[in-house]
Amino acid sequence: MENPHGVGALGRNKAPYDALKRRSMIKINNETDFYCLPRALVVGEAYIALKQNETPEQKKTWKRVIAPRRVLQKTMAVSLCEQARVVVPDESCGIRELEKFQKFFKVKNIAIIAYNVRDLGNSVEHFFDGRLAFNHTQYEKIYLAYDHRQNHFDVISSLLGALNARYFCEYCQKKYSYVNKHRCSKKYLACFGSRSCNTSLEAIECGDCHR
Repeated sequence: MENPHGVGALGRNKAPYDALKRRSMIKINNETDFYCLPRALVVGEAYIALKQNETPEQKKTWKRVIAPRRVLQKTMAVSLCEQARVVVPDESCGIRELEKFQKFFKVKNIAIIAYNVRDLGNSVEHFFDGRLAFNHTQYEKIYLAYDHRQNHFDVISSLLGALNARYFCEYCQKKYSYVNKHRCSKKYLACFGSRSCNTSLEAIECGDCHR
C-alpha cells in the first residue's frame, strides 16, 4: 500500500473544503516548499496556546505565525522537524512522518488527529489518530484536514464549524443534531461517556431527562 503524502499547495485547484466556514479552517499556503505538515502542526500548536492564554501579546504571536508571507511559520516548521528528528522527504510528509511527529508531541501532551477532508463526518476512520498513543484522555488536540487528491494538510480550528453541525462524535465519526438521539457503539448509553461507568457505584439520576 502506497504511503499517502502531503506535498503542499503547489499549483492546486480549489479544494472541496474551500466552501467550509472560513473560521473553521486555517489554510496552509506553502507555494515554495513541501512543509505543509510541519507548518500545519506549528499553527495548530500556536492555536492551542492562543486558546489557553488569549492575551494581546499571544494574539500578536498568533497573527505572525499564521501569516503566510512572513518567514516565522517556515522557520518554526524547520525547527520542529529538527527537534522531532523528522526529515521531510522529496515527496513531502505522510503517515510515517505523522507517527514521528506524534512521538514528539506526546511529550507535550498533544494528540494529532488528521481527517481525510472528503470523508469528514461520514463515519469513515481517521486518516491518522494520535490519541492511540495515550492511555488517558486529558490532552490537547491538533486537528488536521488532509486532502489526498491534492496531497495537502490544513488545520481545522473547529470540527463543528467545519461540519456545520451542532454535535460531532469523534468516536464513530458522525455529526448529529440531538445529543440523546445519537447512538454510538463506543459510548456508554446511560451517560453518553466515552468510557463505561463504574457500575458498582450508585447511579445518579439526571433532573432533566431522568436517565
